[in-house]
Amino acid sequence: MNHLPGSEHGDDHAALERLLQGRHHAPFDLLGAHEPGAAPGRRRVRVLRPGAASAAIVLADGHAAPMVELRPGSGLFRWEGPAELLPVHHRIRWFEADGSAEEDLDPYG
Repeated sequence: MNHLPGSEHGDDHAALERLLQGRHHAPFDLLGAHEPGAAPGRRRVRVLRPGAASAAIVLADGHAAPMVELRPGSGLFRWEGPAELLPVHHRIRWFEADGSAEEDLDPYG
């Protein structure tokens, strides 16, 4: 099994593995924007878009910040940063392997 990296970011790897396998009982607990544990004033956003080559989150100022894919080829991406950079209804920009792009509201946001 190809395990997820990033324990330094406080990710619950067992829960993320269940999510990727379609076995997690509450995806809203993992996806979308959350305040990471002991980091007040920050937000962590996770999105799942199987098949996407990369993703970016559109910040409040309109700039797109790249998201990190937690496992290559998984479509599970994460961004973490100051809460004030994140609009209430944030948008995600997806990039497909063919170079095409799509942007939409984060359904878990």
